[in-house]
Amino acid sequence: MHPVNYLNNEVLICFDRFIQQKLGGPSLSEYEKLQAEMSELQNKYGDLLGAHQETCKEVRLLCYIQAF
Repeated sequence: MHPVNYLNNEVLICFDRFIQQKLGGPSLSEYEKLQAEMSELQNKYGDLLGAHQETCKEVRLLCYIQAF
């Protein structure tokens, strides 16, 4: 059996905090906040990309119409 299986949750939590402090990573709440922010930004990016693509279509259509 792997040694980690013998550890209780309290020891694992302390171990996680130790690693976090030594590596300088975000806390769980900070991580969740960053995940939510990233999701929101990805949604905004998708919206902006869609709007950009639609604008490009309109510009191409206007250029095509003006060519005749």
